[in-house]
Amino acid sequence: TLFSVTFHPAGPSRQAGFAVENFWQLSSPTFKDLHGLDFLDGRTLVVGNRNSGIDILDLPHNPPMGGTVHITPTKTIKRAMKNVAIQNPGSVCAFHRPDGARQILAANNYGHFISSHLLRSVGPFRKLTNEILISDGLGVPDGLAISDDLKHIAVSNHLTHEVLVY
Repeated sequence: TLFSVTFHPAGPSRQAGFAVENFWQLSSPTFKDLHGLDFLDGRTLVVGNRNSGIDILDLPHNPPMGGTVHITPTKTIKRAMKNVAIQNPGSVCAFHRPDGARQILAANNYGHFISSHLLRSVGPFRKLTNEILISDGLGVPDGLAISDDLKHIAVSNHLTHEVLVY
């Protein structure tokens, strides 16, 4: 379920509070044990499915308030590299690079690696480059975060209960 939240500060005639507005549900036949999600931009959602791949979804312009939107991904990433499949993707981290490309990092939980997926726009199509970015020292990588300056990646390591910073 997606929604927006607005904070209303206290005023002379009202108490402070929050309002949930324009909520709607997103449904896809490719959603299989959803785990992580991130926005690639204001209209593109990236979803990690533990029992499938990584879905890239273009969100609708005017979703029905309180309704359900059935959507098919514009792309589902199934490979970490040419001969290596995505393995139980969980957390995902999506961001814009300084060169204009967009990048997705994914924690491949039981594959014990972080995969990188670089998207470059070519006309109406997206060119995709996949690689294994980090594998040393990982035991069920679970959570991901990237610093604002894109210089550091933090990975929570489930088996050792550590956060590793690269």
